[in-house]
Amino acid sequence: MRDEVLNYVNLNNLFTAEQHGFMKKRSCLTNLPETFKEWTEALDEGYGVDAVYLDYRKAQTIVG
Repeated sequence: MRDEVLNYVNLNNLFTAEQHGFMKKRSCLTNLPETFKEWTEALDEGYGVDAVYLDYRKAQTIVG
């Protein structure tokens, strides 16, 4: 099922070029250099950069 969905999404260009998760030959590690490049370019041009880091491993489900 996963492969069928990914094939459909890829054939119809539904992912942007910036998508790294769930893509062949792309991962968090391939995203880091691109992100670093964009951030340093923004800083060089005088823009600020904010970042938010999330740790989903520590997230808890609240059932109420």
